[in-house]
Amino acid sequence: MLRSHHQRSDPSQNIFLTGGPSQLSGLSDRLEATLRPVLPPEMPITINCAENPTMDTWYGMNKLSEAGEHYGYTRQDYEEHGGERTRKWWGGNWNNAINL
Repeated sequence: MLRSHHQRSDPSQNIFLTGGPSQLSGLSDRLEATLRPVLPPEMPITINCAENPTMDTWYGMNKLSEAGEHYGYTRQDYEEHGGERTRKWWGGNWNNAINL
């Protein structure tokens, strides 16, 4: 599906690198060089890097755990929804996690 120029503009302005591999030398420059040819020339690309890329995920999950809310996928969830939801989540879409 082709997206309009407006729909493609937001993701290119909100790229965030984190995790150990984000520390690879020149990754940000290579990513921009890969994206530039497929985006309109006037479209800005903004790439931000985490301050502490190896620990940011841990800090984020720690903060979530301290909030007192529980997120997860129980056996009952699996029996109700099957493995497809699990595959979807591990594909990177944790925004739809069930609040237990």
